[in-house]
Amino acid sequence: MLRQLTRLCVRYAERYIPNPYLYAVVLTFITVAAALIWTPSGLLKVVASWYDGIWNILAFAMQMALILVTGVTLADAPLVRGLLRRLASLPSRQAGAAITVFLAAAVGSWLNWGFGLVVGALVAREIAKRLRDVDFGFLVAAAYMGFMVWASGLSSSIALATATHGSALNIVEKVTGKTAGFGETIFTAYNLVPVVLLVILMPVALYFMGPEETDMKKVDPQVLMRQDEVAQEGTRARTFATVLEDSWLLTVLLVLMGVVYEWHTIAAKGFH
Repeated sequence: MLRQLTRLCVRYAERYIPNPYLYAVVLTFITVAAALIWTPSGLLKVVASWYDGIWNILAFAMQMALILVTGVTLADAPLVRGLLRRLASLPSRQAGAAITVFLAAAVGSWLNWGFGLVVGALVAREIAKRLRDVDFGFLVAAAYMGFMVWASGLSSSIALATATHGSALNIVEKVTGKTAGFGETIFTAYNLVPVVLLVILMPVALYFMGPEETDMKKVDPQVLMRQDEVAQEGTRARTFATVLEDSWLLTVLLVLMGVVYEWHTIAAKGFH
């Protein structure tokens, strides 16, 4: 029953769900239409408000960009990649593989949604290299399912906005005059309990959702391996510029500056 429902949803998604970017565009036009219908504003006023609003969220956009960049960088670190490969070597069947991908993506997404996106994809690829009797699309879907917990995690956009003084998106501060720290959002029972339930229940659903042998869309492991080899090809000439670019010292110093600032801020103000 669950497999049939999954098959129906996949067919619907393949036929009717467009690129996610189009959702943002369509919702923009819907909002414009709603503003014209239910507010006294004219078209030029609505368009001007839309344009001004883009520049009012630059700080928030920078936060999101940093989350993505740092998450991808962390997932690409040799130590993390090694751990992910070890994790990918554990499952021996499709159900276990999907559950492994989901859990890895869920934990990663709770810590950092950019990290979770990359972790899920990497684990799915590594497992697909090792297991032949597995639907690669199913593994990718499991990775995206792990992304379900990101809004309740440490990189939640709404939690970051409500914790940031002066943010254009901090509705809580605009209404109450106060910011809401993570202690009032992320680390509360009403936020953590649903996360735990998702992490427990989704693997059960994945166990019953997996496509049968006849419906599997498999990928040749050699194709994935060749893609990795192509990505690793090409070495740069060792020059002063490349040595400086590849140096870990500057990165460590920059990170230490951030750590010192965070330590000073937490020591002075706490987590609020």
